[in-house]
Amino acid sequence: MGNIAQQFVGTWRQVSSVHHLADGTTRSNPIYGKGGVGYLIYTDVYRMCAMVMDPDRPQWKPGVAPTEADVRAAFQGLTAYCGTYEVNAEQGIVVHHVEIDSVPSRVGTSQRRYFQFSGNRLVLRVDGPLPEGVVDYVITWERVA
Repeated sequence: MGNIAQQFVGTWRQVSSVHHLADGTTRSNPIYGKGGVGYLIYTDVYRMCAMVMDPDRPQWKPGVAPTEADVRAAFQGLTAYCGTYEVNAEQGIVVHHVEIDSVPSRVGTSQRRYFQFSGNRLVLRVDGPLPEGVVDYVITWERVA
């Protein structure tokens, strides 16, 4: 494992998930509400797992089956996927090769992220299709282990 790849290994807590819009403004990723919470884990054998959720998703009533609206809100406010990863230090890119995902159509895809380390933070910029009006998508993580 190369020196740069070794820097990824560990557990990271999401600090922010920001869309930069074409009009020059920014917003939190609306999927996760105002303050998405999540973790990103990289192992030294090139496995990874990410899970991020909207902490304000409606709570389900104990002992009662959730309504369709409850299930929809739970799903829409969650991203979870795992797979392998590779690091291209020269290009400054980490690629997540998705094996399982909360969104079935992403299974088998490769998700490219430009990376930058800054102290105990990892900044990932999404390389790929972005939502309409979004020109840059930046996710910042802080090392917790």
